[in-house]
Amino acid sequence: MMLSAPGFLLAGVLATAVPVAIFLLWRHRRRPVRWAAMRFLLEAEQARRRRRQLERLVLLAIRCLLLVLLGAALARPLLEGGGGVAGGRRTVVLLLDDAMTAGLRDGVGDVGDARTVLARHVATARDLIASLSTGDRVGVVRASRSGPDLLPPSADLESVGRWLESLESAAVRADLPAALRVAAAAAGEARDAGSDASVHLLSEFRAGTLDPEDTPPTLGLSESVGLFATDPAAEVRSNVAVLGIDAVRTVIVPGAADGSGQVSVRLRRHGELDAGESTVRVEVPGLRAIEPRTVLWTPGQTEASVDLRLPVELDRIGGTARPLVVTASIEADELPVDDTRSVVLEAAPSLRIALLDRRGFGRDGSIDRIGAGGWLERALDPGDGASMDLVRLEPAALAAADLRGVAAAVVPRPDLLRAEGWRHLASFARRGGLVLLSPPEDAVVHGWLDEFDASFAADWRIERETQVLPEPLGLTVPRRVSPLLGLLAGELEDLLRPVLVDRRLLVSPGERTETILAAEDGSPWMLTAWTRPDEDDPAAATDPGGLLVLIASAPMLEWTNLPTKPLMVPLVQETMRQGIGLARAASRPRVGERPRLVRLPAADRLEDPAGEVIPITADGRPVDPLVRPGVHRVLDQAGAEIGVVSVGVDPAGGRTETQPAESVSVWLARSGRWQSMAADDPAASLRTAPARAGLDRPLLMLLVILLVLESLLARRFSRVVGGRDAAGVPAGSILPTLAQRSAGERPEVRA
Repeated sequence: MMLSAPGFLLAGVLATAVPVAIFLLWRHRRRPVRWAAMRFLLEAEQARRRRRQLERLVLLAIRCLLLVLLGAALARPLLEGGGGVAGGRRTVVLLLDDAMTAGLRDGVGDVGDARTVLARHVATARDLIASLSTGDRVGVVRASRSGPDLLPPSADLESVGRWLESLESAAVRADLPAALRVAAAAAGEARDAGSDASVHLLSEFRAGTLDPEDTPPTLGLSESVGLFATDPAAEVRSNVAVLGIDAVRTVIVPGAADGSGQVSVRLRRHGELDAGESTVRVEVPGLRAIEPRTVLWTPGQTEASVDLRLPVELDRIGGTARPLVVTASIEADELPVDDTRSVVLEAAPSLRIALLDRRGFGRDGSIDRIGAGGWLERALDPGDGASMDLVRLEPAALAAADLRGVAAAVVPRPDLLRAEGWRHLASFARRGGLVLLSPPEDAVVHGWLDEFDASFAADWRIERETQVLPEPLGLTVPRRVSPLLGLLAGELEDLLRPVLVDRRLLVSPGERTETILAAEDGSPWMLTAWTRPDEDDPAAATDPGGLLVLIASAPMLEWTNLPTKPLMVPLVQETMRQGIGLARAASRPRVGERPRLVRLPAADRLEDPAGEVIPITADGRPVDPLVRPGVHRVLDQAGAEIGVVSVGVDPAGGRTETQPAESVSVWLARSGRWQSMAADDPAASLRTAPARAGLDRPLLMLLVILLVLESLLARRFSRVVGGRDAAGVPAGSILPTLAQRSAGERPEVRA
């Protein structure tokens, strides 16, 4: 048995001290008067005194029991198992689907004039709350997980209802398994506390909310906890989403004949797949207007794309790098949250590349005497109007200031770097930079690998000795061409055919390593790996960091004939251009994430599209997950804008396809015994839930019986004559009065 309000029972128990105190303190004190020997009278008086003492103790016990029963009745004891008398208090946990598909509107007019799916869920929740009684409690779990995991159960039903009315659909995909675990834990705690608990899941179960491939949680609730869910939606709803904006070059160099400015806007639609059309509009502040494009959908078509070129001109961007906010949008449909998407590109007059090599390696001299740094310099700046600004740095004197404003660092002589230089290079990479490494040209044993491993903790293992091959090996392309060399995919095999390798470092790749090119024996020859901002922080596993590229052979003729082959220049150029672009593009967060702003270490706060300010923590993350899609301004401590970040939505969250009712039922059944909620009468689920029996009414009935019994016994024990006692006071009172105390009794006689 449990108590709804145990404080009342405690108060009733403490109140029993009142009649006990009255019994002990207000007893009549008789002064003994010694008479002559009256032995028989004294014996009769002693027998009468024992009987009256017993009567007083019986009345005292009944009066104390009356107070205890009154407190117990007010404490509302509940009998486990139900079945007797109704009256147990209930706890209802509402699991509300407020994710992207809950933002579907009944019309395509103004957002404020259209009723959303979430509004219907809230109306159902209000009907459930209205059917509850005073003292019942309601808690809310949001399937989007975009706020606190749980609104704790509260008996203030009206406040919970007002809070539900203020909810808006979140721009994220629902995390239904996690939300179910939270709701089950809250219901289990309420059940253990003696309350009648139930979970009510309000959702349309569209594809953006529930993926049948997800593993449902095992809730582990007892059968006394009711599990109720709405039926899956049967109405097909249409949605066209801007899936993404893909740029050939993330860093655009005006005038460069390398695909700069070429972008592709991808669209995807769900639901009805009839013939139709969508108008795509692309806007870039500061650039000339771009003509809208029209996509004609054929029946059954789900994806389409629009290719266009951004009008980026050098005289419009100026002489320094600047961000370009590219926004693609379509006409508003039933789900407006994914009708717009933005991406931040960068326009720069040139790319600044740092070459870490000894000075003095010019273009003069015999071809056999050109070192790896000289060949890389020629590949980076071939002299045909290349878009790279090359800066040569002394490796032994590398400082942090040398890498400011640099997009990539090329290191052909890693053996010349000191420990401090390695730390600066690793810090540069973790802030989103690109680092290209190759082995020193004249090293046989590579001791620099110790400092390299300590600084980068790369996901590969390199042998310390140079491997001299008995026979030259050719290079091959893996089955899937890396995005790093995506623009060379069509001619890569032809370019690789004449390339041979005589010396190399033997590398064993790890799980996070991607092989770009391999030798004919299958061993990796060119590899990439991402550098996380903090290798010791498990939360940084999803942070982009920068890109690390390793070439296993020094690019010089003693190691490989690559420098004299047509592959050399496009290989180095694409590695730089696409590597920088991949490192920049990797830092595109989504709604619901807390991205680390590694490329903007001076960030102090974010300003979202609605103008709300989000502080940045010491590790460079927003204090709360981002909740609004769109462009966020990055501000420093002085309030000056130092950058922009584009936040997108998860495309999977906008899937509006309906789910078969059988599939949803099977998925839910794997987590518990769910029952269907009637759409026209959702409160019926509460009436079918097993009620816990209350003992407050039987206790009140027993209290009345004891009151009557106390009155009768008090009348009888008071020796009434004609309804009044010897003092002339009406009999039957629970507590003695002053009149009773003043009505003298015969003094006690002692021998």
